[in-house]
Amino acid sequence: LRLSVYSPITIDAYDSSNLHTGLIASPVPDSDLTFFEAKIPNSYYEEFGEGKTIGLDADDTYRIVLNGTGYGTFTFEKEEGVGDGVSTTTTFTDLPVTPLTVAEVEITPDSATTIIKLDPDGDGDFDYTLSPSDEFDPVLFLESLKLFVYSLDLPPKMEKAIIKKIDKVIKDIERGKIKNVEKKIKQVIRALSHKKGHFKKIPPEDKNAIILLLNQLLDNLK
Repeated sequence: LRLSVYSPITIDAYDSSNLHTGLIASPVPDSDLTFFEAKIPNSYYEEFGEGKTIGLDADDTYRIVLNGTGYGTFTFEKEEGVGDGVSTTTTFTDLPVTPLTVAEVEITPDSATTIIKLDPDGDGDFDYTLSPSDEFDPVLFLESLKLFVYSLDLPPKMEKAIIKKIDKVIKDIERGKIKNVEKKIKQVIRALSHKKGHFKKIPPEDKNAIILLLNQLLDNLK
């Protein structure tokens, strides 16, 4: 097995004995180095740019844990092969991610399908169970954004106003009105960016996080 993630997210693997392969905390204070372990027999961990890969034998059961480290989308890919040849590839493309996001994948030797359980707001409840897809899902992205907004503990009026705007965008997507969608997203970004507007009481870091996610949505709609 070769499991890879791309963009702002980490990957950790645990086998049936709960042995771990993946990143670990730095044993050296204030070190800029990256530390990892590969305690699962015949496993490895690699990083390349924004990509991270774990290699495993295919004859055990594994729990794969993904933790968000930034804002945007991530891709998870599972490759199963023999020797140097890849026999099957399973891909989950452009799933929503924030620093609160947690996702899990269970892999068993006899599993015919692979699913991802997604917890966008990190509250311990997996809100979505997703099948493989090569296409970006804007409704899933916006529903996850709503959960992220709820997690910010904003003033009730501000929270309600943002959720209402997101719901309007979702309705336009479901109706196929993509031009309206792009227009409304840009309107929300402008409103959030205005220092004296309706959303001026929202903490800057929260506003910036929402704006980052909305810009990511615009990029994926193009």
